[in-house]
Amino acid sequence: MQLVRYLLIPLTGLLAGWAVMQHMTRRMTPAEHIGGIAPDRLLLVLIAIAFVTMGGMVAARYLTWHSFVFDLGSYDQKAWLVAEESTLDGMLQQTYKGGVRLSPCGIARLWGICHFQATFLIFGLLYRAWDSPLILLGFQVLLVVSGVIPAYLLARDEFNSPVAGTVCAALYMLYPAVQYNGVLDFRPDHVAIPILLWAYVLAQRGRYPIALGVASLAGFAKDTLFLNFAFFGLYLALRHRQRVLGCTAFAVGLAVFYVVRFHLLNFGGVSEGQFMMTRDFPDLTNLVVGDTPEMVRGVLGSVLNLIQPHKLLYLAALFVPLAFLPLLALPELLPAIPSLAISLLSVNIEHASIESQYSASVVGPAFAALLVSVAALGRRFGPRAAPVPILTGLAVLTAFMSFGLGPTPLSINFWSRTWGGRWHLAQYLPDRQQVLERAARLVPTDPHVVVVTQNDVNSKRLAHRFEFFAFPNALERADYVLLDTRRQPYVYWTPDPRRYQILVNGLMVDPAYRRIFNEEGVLLFERRRRVGHP
Repeated sequence: MQLVRYLLIPLTGLLAGWAVMQHMTRRMTPAEHIGGIAPDRLLLVLIAIAFVTMGGMVAARYLTWHSFVFDLGSYDQKAWLVAEESTLDGMLQQTYKGGVRLSPCGIARLWGICHFQATFLIFGLLYRAWDSPLILLGFQVLLVVSGVIPAYLLARDEFNSPVAGTVCAALYMLYPAVQYNGVLDFRPDHVAIPILLWAYVLAQRGRYPIALGVASLAGFAKDTLFLNFAFFGLYLALRHRQRVLGCTAFAVGLAVFYVVRFHLLNFGGVSEGQFMMTRDFPDLTNLVVGDTPEMVRGVLGSVLNLIQPHKLLYLAALFVPLAFLPLLALPELLPAIPSLAISLLSVNIEHASIESQYSASVVGPAFAALLVSVAALGRRFGPRAAPVPILTGLAVLTAFMSFGLGPTPLSINFWSRTWGGRWHLAQYLPDRQQVLERAARLVPTDPHVVVVTQNDVNSKRLAHRFEFFAFPNALERADYVLLDTRRQPYVYWTPDPRRYQILVNGLMVDPAYRRIFNEEGVLLFERRRRVGHP
C-alpha cells in the first residue's frame, strides 16, 4: 500500500501534471478568465466548496460520536473551564494552564493541555453563549479555509496574474496537509496556516513591522509557534534585508518561547520544556546534558531518528505535491525550520505524520517558497516556465497526492476502509448513536462527577466537568466509566486490544463498580456508593 501511495500515485500524478503543463505552455495565451469564469468568482466557489466539505465532515464526526477525547474532548473541556470562571483573572488562569483538574493528559501531568494558549480566552467567552465544541471545529475550518485568500494574493501579486492566483488557491485546497488540518479533531496549530500566509503577503508588500506583528499572533494559540515567529524574523533579515528588525524578532521569539516553556509552564518543580525534552527528544537531552557515552549515543540516536522511514515519508507527503520546488527558495522556508526540526528529531511518531497537526506551520512557508521558486524559473527559462502552466501542473500532481493521501471525499481513504482507517466514510455516519446517547444521559451533568470514557467515545455531556479522563486513567476514583467495546480498543490514545480486554474484564468483576448499562457493546459503569456517603 505504501508503494502505491508514495511511488505509483505520485509518479502518475507527475506525468499527468507534466503533460498538462506542456499542453498549456504550447497553447498559452494571456487570459483573464478560467473556463469563462472570472478568477475572483472562481475563488469564492473554491472557498464555499471547501468550507461546506470540511465543515460538514468535522460536524458529522462529532455529532455521530466519532470524535476523540484526544484532542477535541480535551480542548472542549478547557474552553468550558475557561467559560466557567466568574472573573477575568480566573479565566486567564484557566487559559494559561487549563486548571489543575484538567486531565485527559493526566497520565504525566495534572493539567492536560500543556501549552500556553491565550486564544482560549476568546473561546471561553464564546462558550458562555453556546458551550459546544462545534464552535472550536467551526473556527478551525474557517481559519484553514481562509488561508486560500492570502495564498491567492501571494500568487497574484508575485506574477501579476489573477489566474495564477486562482490556480494557486486550488493547489492550496488540494494540498494534503491543508486538508488534514481542516478536518482533524480540533487542534490550535491550524492558526499557523493563515497567519503565516498573511505575514508573507504583508512582507511581500513591504509592510515588515505589521508582518511581524501578524506572525507573532500564532504564538498566542500555542506557545511552540513562537519559534516559527522567531524564524520569520530571520526570513525578513535574509530575504528582505530587514536585519535589525528581523534579528530583534528572532531574539524576542526565542526568549518568549524559553520563558513560557521552561518557566511559566512549571508544575512540581519540572517545567513543561524539560518534560517535553525528556519525553520526545531523549537523544538531544543526552547530547546536551549527558556524559561522554551518553553524548555519543545522543549523536547516533539523532542521526538514526532523521532517517527513519516514516519521517522520510512525511517529508515526501509535504514536498512531493509541490515537486520539491520550495527547496529552491530556502529563505522562505526558514519559518518552517522549528516545526520540521521537531518532526525529524522527535521520537514521537505523531510529530512526523501528514495526518497530524504538526504540518500546519510548514504550509505557509512551503507555499511562499514555491511561488518564489516558480518566479525564479520564469526569469531563467522565459515562456517555457510560465507560472500558470507550472502551477496548473502542480495542481494536477497535488490532486493525485490528495487521492492517495488525503482525508476528503476526493481521496481513496474516504471510500476504502482498508486504506482509510479513521478517515473512512463510516467515521461520519451514525454508529449506534442512539445507544451511546442513552448511555450518556445516565451520567449526571453535575460538573464535580468524575468521568472516564474511551478515547473515541466523546461528547460535551461527558467533557463539561472538572475531571474528565481518557480510559483507563483515574479508574481508581471515577464515578462513571463509559466504553464501547465494538470500537477501537483504545488504551489512552493507542489501540491495544489485549490490555483493553484485560481492563474491561477487570471492571466487570470490580466490586467498586456496578454495570448500569449494557446494550450493543456499549457499557456504562457506576461507582458503588460507600455506606454513610451520598
